[in-house]
Amino acid sequence: MQEVAAYPVGPGPVWTAITQDGKIGYVTLGPTSKLVKLDLEAGKILGVAPTGRGPYGIRLSPDEKTAYVASKGEGGNGQKGATFAAIDTNAMSIIREQLSCPEGLCQADHINLSPDGKELWISNNMGSISVFDRETLKLLASIQTPKLGDPHGGTFVQVAPDNRSAKVVADIGGPHGGVNPYAAFAKAAAPTGGSSNALVVVAQEFRLAPATLEVTAGQRITFEFENRDTVDHNIVSQEGAFREVVLGGSQKKTMEWTAPSRIGTYKLVCTYHRGMEMTVNVK
Repeated sequence: MQEVAAYPVGPGPVWTAITQDGKIGYVTLGPTSKLVKLDLEAGKILGVAPTGRGPYGIRLSPDEKTAYVASKGEGGNGQKGATFAAIDTNAMSIIREQLSCPEGLCQADHINLSPDGKELWISNNMGSISVFDRETLKLLASIQTPKLGDPHGGTFVQVAPDNRSAKVVADIGGPHGGVNPYAAFAKAAAPTGGSSNALVVVAQEFRLAPATLEVTAGQRITFEFENRDTVDHNIVSQEGAFREVVLGGSQKKTMEWTAPSRIGTYKLVCTYHRGMEMTVNVK
């Protein structure tokens, strides 16, 4: 594992959320109580929004128009958070801020989006989880954990009908299979009714298809990646200057890449799973 890019965003970055196309990132800054919107391709700050005290976890709405930020009180200065905020990601302004648990006695840690995209599950330091309707922000339930355990994050697990197996479908990193609430809002690779020149690359059963690709030096290529496995994959090539794209289970992403100007053979690989690769011949 190695660092491929660094983005200066301000003091005390805590947590990130990245749009499905991989182009925009949101970073919480605990000490200054800010949310930074970042262009990940240009490394440019696009906007800064205020948050509650000491923001920590963050989750995007399915349409990515709203960021939900947990105000934990992170960053020192004796600050204590007791709220979470819904932030307009276009205007970068607070839509609404409210208590993250009844009577404001807890400090929120992370916000999980339910697999159907309808609820926000917020963990806290009081050993409970507050469940909110995502659209109305109405408190639906407060779930106490056994022996006042500190959940910090949270995981949604789908159990098979025979109770013999289970799989993670969502956690603080987003969806990992099953119902993906972001999929319905995925941006198309080409206008509706038009032809697409995108090259479809499928990840299935820990293999990439096609296994081999022939391109010309300097050719601009639009990849449409589709992960048909329920586990996460990444695709990257340091030698081919191919910026890493991470695919959650059952996720699709579109990415543009310019083939190297030097003729030769390059490998696009999944560093999560050895042997999962695609050979690119540049002529």
